[in-house]
Amino acid sequence: YQGPTNCRPKGMALGMGRRASSIACGTNYTLVLTQHMSLFACGIPTIAGHRDADKWGMPQEIPSLVGLPLVGIAAGDEHASVVTAHGTAFVWGENRNGCCARDFPEILTLPMPVKATTVSSHSGINTESTGSDDIAIKHVACGLAHTIFVARCGDLLVCGSNYAGQLGIDASKLKSTSNVLSIHHPKGGKFVSAEAGNGNSLVLDSDGDVWVTDTNGLKCIVERKGVLAISAGGDGNCIAVASDQIGSKSLQRQFSMEMPEDTRSIVDTVNSLLEEMESDGSIEQHAGQEIAKKSEELLQHPSVLNLILNPVELETMIER
Repeated sequence: YQGPTNCRPKGMALGMGRRASSIACGTNYTLVLTQHMSLFACGIPTIAGHRDADKWGMPQEIPSLVGLPLVGIAAGDEHASVVTAHGTAFVWGENRNGCCARDFPEILTLPMPVKATTVSSHSGINTESTGSDDIAIKHVACGLAHTIFVARCGDLLVCGSNYAGQLGIDASKLKSTSNVLSIHHPKGGKFVSAEAGNGNSLVLDSDGDVWVTDTNGLKCIVERKGVLAISAGGDGNCIAVASDQIGSKSLQRQFSMEMPEDTRSIVDTVNSLLEEMESDGSIEQHAGQEIAKKSEELLQHPSVLNLILNPVELETMIER
């Protein structure tokens, strides 16, 4: 949907029986991965698929990915990537500087599989393959014009622009590449996840250390802090979340996957109480308490918002 910017959060209806497990936002598009491992997209046609302009805002499945067990998504400026449970990565969108792991075409309108082959150490920038076996990928991050895949073996697989060293390679030795190059951990460890901004990348290893890219390549900026999660975006912006002590109980994100037995009845109860109060012109204490109780009962299940409840109805209820 092309229109005014929304200054207040609004719900996205995915349809009955579908629950979102993760989202990724690029420039003028959004990707939503559901709990059933399917991908929904809305926004610009190069990512979400061709459709009428008035339907750009409607999330729809990408036909070529239907049936694949998708476990990870990433959104760059105008290119995107997904990862399957089997370790295969697909990429599509604008292929700037080879960020879609190929020389051409300039725009990939359909998700294409990435064939990553092992190469020698990043320090030599040797693009000659030492093997032809595909490398299983477990995580992906997309920046303005570069892509970073994290292999199950713990290496980084990178492609695209490297003008600021965002691929983890000395910028004076490589400006960009459409070949997928392998970056080994400088200390022999294993990388577990990556995030990407416009011309920067942030990487987390299995020891909880955080690595950042600059024009000289990779360097460790947070060590022995037990970092659990990272995020990067824009021009050099980055965030790292650490546990209170190394070896202590991990900090975890928690969210509800439980569904109330009858969500519709809770909504109806709240609405009927509101109508009763509005018609009487007075607010009784017990009615107010009941509304608060039912509203809390409903909203403690976040998955309801994308499954049953109409976002407009929720907004109206809150306003009342």
